[in-house]
Amino acid sequence: MWYVDGVGLIKTPRGITKDGVQHPRNIFTQWSKSELAAIGIKPASITAVDSRYYNTGELTWDTSGAEAVGTYATTAIAAAVLKANMVSEVNSIASSHLASSDWMSIRAADGGTAVPSDWATYRTALRTTANAKETAINALADLDAIKAYHAHPVTYTRKTGTTDSEGVTTWAAPNITTDTTVNKVSWTELGSHADSWPTAPDHAADPSFVSVANT
Repeated sequence: MWYVDGVGLIKTPRGITKDGVQHPRNIFTQWSKSELAAIGIKPASITAVDSRYYNTGELTWDTSGAEAVGTYATTAIAAAVLKANMVSEVNSIASSHLASSDWMSIRAADGGTAVPSDWATYRTALRTTANAKETAINALADLDAIKAYHAHPVTYTRKTGTTDSEGVTTWAAPNITTDTTVNKVSWTELGSHADSWPTAPDHAADPSFVSVANT
């Protein structure tokens, strides 16, 4: 992209008229940056806005440097609106997880086989987790707290994988630690962590997993 004085933003090369002179589209690819700058054309970028948290307004340009930088005016989305959306997502996730085993409850209610104890425990844990997340989300004080909930720092510890000539991978020491962030609204961890959704009894275990902890 380029910013042309008196013209504005140009996203792809095209012919332009600048100060009464017609220029072909290939000046954008064949002229040097200094040659373009001499007639008021600079490379352009627009500062990204995180639309999860902000509404965008008017776009303004700073052309004082070697590159023209566009910046949107922003207004923060109300914390109450964001929290309501997060709670709605939590409820949707809980419903989706429960749906996979609803047939067991329906079968039991119709006089068939009782829900297996591990699945009953899992279904209860889903509801408990959803309630806990809703309480935690509603307690978030401001936008910064909401952002932190969406980017919770954790450290994973995993074993090292070694694959032999037949394509069989074995997992053993040395362990490797990785720092990352997780979205506590949707995070499902194959290990045991209070901030994650529980995993179903039939989930496939990650053979490399050792542990995960808050950073």
